[in-house]
Amino acid sequence: MGDILIRRRHGPDWPSRLARITLATGAIAALLGFALVLRARDHLPDGTLGLVIRTMPLAVAGFLTLSLALPRGARLQLAIILVAMAAGLWGAEGFLAWKSGTVQNDGRAISDVVGDSRTKLQVITALRAQGRDAYPALFPAYILRPNADGSLASPIVVDGKPILPLGGAANVETVVCNENGNWLVYTADERGFANPKGTWSQPGLDLALMGDSFAQGYCVEPDQSFAGRLRARYPATLNLAMSGNGPLIELAALVEYLPERKPREVLWFFCEGNDIPENLAVERRAEVLLRALDGGSQGLDAIYPELDTSVRAYLERMLAKGEASVDAGPMQTVIGIFTLSHLRIALRLPTASDKPDWPLFERIMSIAHERTTGWGGRLTLVYLPGWTTAMGAGAQLAEQRAIHDGVAATVQRLGIPMIDLTPRFAAHADKTALFARRRPNHYSETGHALVAEAVLEDLEKRP
Repeated sequence: MGDILIRRRHGPDWPSRLARITLATGAIAALLGFALVLRARDHLPDGTLGLVIRTMPLAVAGFLTLSLALPRGARLQLAIILVAMAAGLWGAEGFLAWKSGTVQNDGRAISDVVGDSRTKLQVITALRAQGRDAYPALFPAYILRPNADGSLASPIVVDGKPILPLGGAANVETVVCNENGNWLVYTADERGFANPKGTWSQPGLDLALMGDSFAQGYCVEPDQSFAGRLRARYPATLNLAMSGNGPLIELAALVEYLPERKPREVLWFFCEGNDIPENLAVERRAEVLLRALDGGSQGLDAIYPELDTSVRAYLERMLAKGEASVDAGPMQTVIGIFTLSHLRIALRLPTASDKPDWPLFERIMSIAHERTTGWGGRLTLVYLPGWTTAMGAGAQLAEQRAIHDGVAATVQRLGIPMIDLTPRFAAHADKTALFARRRPNHYSETGHALVAEAVLEDLEKRP
């Protein structure tokens, strides 16, 4: 009644309208947040924290919708509070996100790299216009899709059966990433990995590399990556690393491809930033990966021609939708902003990485060790520090140190040698130079060179 009287006396009640628009916008934003939560549900923690994250957006949307029926004064006050809270929270998040990407070293400002600003889709389209067979990279972890029961399965089917490829499309120009101003594009091998053609048929492998994007070579030229530098010394090197891989996918790749090829050394590159806190928490929900714990494989060698056809068809569908980047990068960025990830880290609030599954990690490493020694090879874990550890500062430093100590204790119990890059990174005179664009990215050419140097020194001391 009050709203009607105000409109009759003074014309349109703009403050009230703005309040309604603000509350309705908040409700819509909360619903969009719920959609993002559903999209990211496989990355969320279990227990009470996970339940709160899943239900909070719906609760907020419901409350704001009901608040539209409040009296005018209450609506105005609630709208003002909502705007103030949003501005404060996301303003702080934006500042912290900006600050994390503009770290300076010895007073030297970081400038943006001027280079190829095209999107991945644009690069692929241009290569195809030249008659070249180009595809986006495909990463196993990022194509897993949730079932109704919360488990994960591959959308790629061969002969009516879901199959999780461990590499991308074979024998094609593969467009990967751009962190330094130039797109990393390489020709994939016969199984869709970053190896020279013919590597799979070499009679005796010296090295096999397991790992994620760091070991795959993000985002430097192949011969400048630490994998490429190791291959220069040991040409019979097979790299099975793919972006997004965690311990369980790496074990699956070992079980799938290495027993018959019997490499002399298996180098397991462990990324401290996400291997246990994030990747393993997702991978353990995929039944196809859990088979590796019992020595089971998918028999990918036997079905590879058919699998490659299915992989290409899947990637073509993604390209048709404009989804040239089938990794989680853009979605993780949006989710990170919505969930105030930088602010939560700064305030040391709980994250999805609070509960590393150490028993499962130890089981994985034990199986990998047994399988490797079973063919007469040797397994070594190479510990790759991230930005926070290298800088020796940051809100997540204690968490990263706990990961380091847990990994070191695990491999020591199992008798697995460990090459720890942490001291070398910490002692480097120009630490930010070890990372692309001197930011919390993947390693730069300098960082890759440092890793290769340490690994080669260790290998050449061995009998």
